[in-house]
Amino acid sequence: MTTFLFWNINGKPLHKNIASIVQTYHVDVVMLAEYDENKTVPGDLLQLLNQYEQTAYYFLPGETCKKIWIFSRFSDIHLKLIDDGKHFTARHLTLPGLPSILMVISHLPSKLRSSEFEQALEMPLFAQKIRQLEQQVNHARTILVGDLNMNPFEHGVTYLKGLHATLSLAQAKKGGRKSGNESYPYFYNPMWNFFGDFTPGSPGTYYYDKGKDNFWHIFDQVMLRPALLDYFNISNLQVLDNDGEVPLLEEGVPKLSDHLPILFTLTLPQGDSSW
Repeated sequence: MTTFLFWNINGKPLHKNIASIVQTYHVDVVMLAEYDENKTVPGDLLQLLNQYEQTAYYFLPGETCKKIWIFSRFSDIHLKLIDDGKHFTARHLTLPGLPSILMVISHLPSKLRSSEFEQALEMPLFAQKIRQLEQQVNHARTILVGDLNMNPFEHGVTYLKGLHATLSLAQAKKGGRKSGNESYPYFYNPMWNFFGDFTPGSPGTYYYDKGKDNFWHIFDQVMLRPALLDYFNISNLQVLDNDGEVPLLEEGVPKLSDHLPILFTLTLPQGDSSW
């Protein structure tokens, strides 16, 4: 089983909290958005991670994408940078004896600088880039994870020519659908399950009290292509409200970053020749 953590830390020096989560949940790949290198350096977190864990962690910087930092038990030989841009970084996870995984880690433009309409207009280009990356690695075992700055129900996420992400596992397993001569694959988006008070943990992943709407949003998401659905442990998907030691909420709202971390796992078939 491989464990992944994504957290938009809002530029805060949260090394001890991150290290505590990693230690508690035995995280293999740590993905952080809005890491402020003016306030801290990667070596500080790396030192903490390697102090707590016996397996060495590596810092895997991007080239163009500067606001997403990755720390992993896997070196850049096994988590290879294949492309990045201002708002995303793409890595190819190739572990011995296991099927490879395309990981697209994103931090898309904020609603403070882009309208919902502008966000939706950008999504077909981003979705096309993901399909191009899938052609490059010659498979569609793809995870999209990150801070999309959109909720799961917004047009840019659900639209056929956008991310084409569905809340239905049964629908996602159909693979995709056509429009004209083009085929558009689904993403399965399990984050719909975390809205409201009758879900485990908090009512969302991001809290904003200066707007005119619901306060809580689910901007931080993980989505999977159909090829990975049988290996995704949906019961292990969590929006964390503590770091294993310290609560991340105070009076019901995030107290460290304005975002909460998401944790998820994959169990891949070792030596499966059908891949």
